[in-house]
Amino acid sequence: MYTIGQLAKKFKLSRTALLYYESIGLLKNSGRKPSGYRMYSESDCQLLERICGYRDAGLPLNSIKTLLSSPGSLTVSLLEARIVELNQSIEALRIQQKGIVRLLLNCQ
Repeated sequence: MYTIGQLAKKFKLSRTALLYYESIGLLKNSGRKPSGYRMYSESDCQLLERICGYRDAGLPLNSIKTLLSSPGSLTVSLLEARIVELNQSIEALRIQQKGIVRLLLNCQ
């Protein structure tokens, strides 16, 4: 079992982030100690690992919440959509890069 502080430290998140995840129903604690401290199980830890993986992929929290409560086919479609978004962003950055190179060449 983990306290909220231990879980936050393990995943390099703030305690506030974990409390926010709880408030939006993304993560739930497994109970509380008699002292009132929230406790998280190993399965809660695994769930948070999935949440962090999706966040690292750039998915917004509302999409993550949908993914966690949906079948695998939706996961695939949301991740594929994210790849399309990333490819579009990369292409836009390449166009900007070429424009900057042209401007630099004109300055010389």
